[in-house]
Amino acid sequence: MGDFVWKPNFYIIFVAPPGVANKSTTLNIARRFSSEMVDEKGNPSMAYGPDSGTWQGLMDALVDVSQQYTIGGETTYMSAITSVISELGTFLRSDDFEKIDTLVNLWDNPPKFTTRTRGGGLVQVTNPCLNIIGATTPDWVRKNFPEYGMFGGFTSRVMFIHAAAKSRLIAYPGMGKRKEGYTLRKKLLDDLQKIHRLQGEYVITKEGLAWGVDWYQKHHEDPRELQIAEGYHARKQSHIHKLAIILSAAESDNLFITEEHLTKAEAIITNNELSMQEVFNYITGTDESQRIERVITLMEQKQQASQRNLWNILRRSMGFNDFLRAMQGACATGSVDYRKSKNEIIYFIVRSETID
Repeated sequence: MGDFVWKPNFYIIFVAPPGVANKSTTLNIARRFSSEMVDEKGNPSMAYGPDSGTWQGLMDALVDVSQQYTIGGETTYMSAITSVISELGTFLRSDDFEKIDTLVNLWDNPPKFTTRTRGGGLVQVTNPCLNIIGATTPDWVRKNFPEYGMFGGFTSRVMFIHAAAKSRLIAYPGMGKRKEGYTLRKKLLDDLQKIHRLQGEYVITKEGLAWGVDWYQKHHEDPRELQIAEGYHARKQSHIHKLAIILSAAESDNLFITEEHLTKAEAIITNNELSMQEVFNYITGTDESQRIERVITLMEQKQQASQRNLWNILRRSMGFNDFLRAMQGACATGSVDYRKSKNEIIYFIVRSETID
């Protein structure tokens, strides 16, 4: 794009209560699958970064995987790694400002990234490309996510995927479909192998450029934005174009970004913003608002529960008066309602289609 480039790297973090979305299981399946990818010489295609440690360790990992490429007769280097983090707390500490700054700078895809070690030496990485996919719980986010990360630019570079309850109940996900699963797995692996061999610059079509100009104008005339994530509004264009590259690679090998790719990418990113807002509420909410969010999350899991049952679950994390105020606040949002049954109060989640 002239003075800068977009590379299709992402920082993605799953946020859900324990046992709700099988976060670690999902990450492990993806890692095992991608580990089967090999290059033309039979060597592993994917290079994995650390899931814990310091920013210096992250830089060492990037240096170790540096590879030489020749594109259009020009030779260059690139260091691409993916960190798969089943527990975000092992990778990110709230007081490690240097690591947060390093992650911010790497997401921006500088042609060269240079930093100084504690010993005074310089470490330089050419064309770093860092992908992060991790998982954590709302409680960890609430207690540990650094405020500096919120307002220092890190959060606006992250795609948070939030789940408060299971979307479907499937006791045995692979049973009875092993043959179909094997066939699909082989097709996906073959496709990823083809994507791995793609080289060169992605070009936006004429129609895609026209869509991008129109979207950019409307986006910056629209005063709405996620107020909590400072810088997200300005960075949304980058998220869309990064995802558009991925969508193009998933569909063909012609290295073109079309209007359709950009439209799909914008819809996916925009649809996820409500999910991100839920996570930001955990980070910046007051004690009272956090208790309300905790009650709503619990109710989304249970769908219906008595006051006595809810209090027995929550009494270790809040006082009884705080609990009553939290239930009152949850009802005031329209997400929860209650009815009296004999000598008991029954709370239940309100279905969206029943709300006027």
